Amino acid sequence: MNILPKKRWHVKNKDNAARVEADETLFRKKKNDLAVRSLTQEARVDYLRKRAHDAKPPEDSILNAQDVLHLFADIEGNRNLYASNKEYEEELKKEKETHEKKLGILKYLVESDGNLAKVKPWWSEVPKRGKEKKLLGTLLDSDEIEVQQKQRSDPLFQMKKVEAEFARIREVKQTNEAKERAAAAKIMSSCSLFPDDIKTPGSKRLCEDRDDPRRAADVKSAKKERLEILRAERLVRERAERDRAALVLCRSMGLLTAAKAVVAKNEETVVVDERHLPFNSAFNPELSTLAAERRNAHRFEVHRKQRSFK
Repeated sequence: MNILPKKRWHVKNKDNAARVEADETLFRKKKNDLAVRSLTQEARVDYLRKRAHDAKPPEDSILNAQDVLHLFADIEGNRNLYASNKEYEEELKKEKETHEKKLGILKYLVESDGNLAKVKPWWSEVPKRGKEKKLLGTLLDSDEIEVQQKQRSDPLFQMKKVEAEFARIREVKQTNEAKERAAAAKIMSSCSLFPDDIKTPGSKRLCEDRDDPRRAADVKSAKKERLEILRAERLVRERAERDRAALVLCRSMGLLTAAKAVVAKNEETVVVDERHLPFNSAFNPELSTLAAERRNAHRFEVHRKQRSFK
């Protein structure tokens, strides 16, 4: 592989060569310093050895050739070999107590020392909840506590309690059903907010219509027919939007029965657009025949409505 010399990672580049030379210089300097330090140390050791060898012992030395050096002779003379170290024993005792506390050993229940007997366990002390927080009422007497305990152990009391709970659940269910019925009635009555008839604004006649009455009549009939068609389409759209809004309201209020009724009503409508049909006519000829019959019936119904509007 041929690496171009102009590349910065080339071995013989000027910058790389200068870097290598600097590293080599630093290494030689460190090596020389280490050698000088080792030579200096050897020289000092030789000098100290010679000085120690040439030095003479003092005349008033406390040692002879047969004596042994005793630095703590005065302390050892008054020392009791069987005495104990109190500080060391206290440290051991503290370490042992710390270790037992970490292990959870109840040493205060076993030992009967005077200092330990003064310390009361946590379960024997009265809690201070009454001083920190205000009580909501007066404390119950012992008789009332006994009555409550008997009621808790009485099966008839438990049966009454369960019966009261069932009654509460029944009341809540009845309330929810009443709310659902009221909401369903409100939704069913809200359909009157979307009227089927909307009056179209009137139009002024032009001067040309006044001159040609036949043309004016034809234009008027064509406009009327077109308006009727648009009106029919608008009513269909409004009816679909009404059903969609009722379905959304039913689902938001949790009215499953009303939502199912709206969905069933929407499913009863005939699908006219073939793009929304869930099949392909090439692979389902019987379904395509059925769709054609529905389409023809829908067209006949539309033509009949148009003729009735005329």
